[in-house]
Amino acid sequence: MMKCIICDDNIIKSSIEHIVAESLGNLTYLLSANEICDVCNNRFSEFEDKAITRSILSLIRIQNGIKTKKGKPSKLQVGNIKAQGDEEFKKNIINFTKLEEKDMNNIHPKTGVYDVTINEFDKTEMSAAKMFLKIGFEAIYKSQKEVFQKNDFSELKKHLTNQKIKDWPFISSHINHYSFKSIPTFNDKYNLNRIKCKLLYFQLSDVQLIFGFQYSFYNAFINLLSRDYSWTKPYFELDTTTALYPKYLPTP
Repeated sequence: MMKCIICDDNIIKSSIEHIVAESLGNLTYLLSANEICDVCNNRFSEFEDKAITRSILSLIRIQNGIKTKKGKPSKLQVGNIKAQGDEEFKKNIINFTKLEEKDMNNIHPKTGVYDVTINEFDKTEMSAAKMFLKIGFEAIYKSQKEVFQKNDFSELKKHLTNQKIKDWPFISSHINHYSFKSIPTFNDKYNLNRIKCKLLYFQLSDVQLIFGFQYSFYNAFINLLSRDYSWTKPYFELDTTTALYPKYLPTP
């Protein structure tokens, strides 16, 4: 009997696992059945849904004209802000509703054009952290067997199975500081590039395996091996827009 690569329990029921969520446009980068059990799969669906639907990732999904599983335009709701994609799934069209004056910034006096500010994560930072850990772990398992075998992912697996629930830090930044390599290769890499998604890794030390998740203009970075985030220091020195989550943590 096969064991789940996350919880290590025997797999009784299993289905195909989307390494990057299907709702972000991924239809091809998958794990086969009998690698992730349905218990873990269902657990992942809960935090992925929170991380995507209430964050800037959902806005990017709308911008890219991605359909929902029911074949409808993607939607976003963060706080009071609501948005929806084009009915014909045209790219770069976002229809906002219920915008308030406080949501509008830098209004141009002649054209009326303004900026809309949306927090990257609306009280779902730890769901996002779990999603990045899950994607990074599964991608390396599938595409970088040597990297997978030489690293200890026990802390990550305990976190994803809720055995240890202490917050796991990650950052968003506009730069790639380290010499990252692509995790997926060949056709997998090509197909993810088509949905403007890149999965990257850099082995900084025995306890620092940095995973980079890029989706269109959004970049997130997380250490897959431990909660240590000392590796983020160069990002704050080089990019003033770098953000650390959860926000209560002091910058290194």
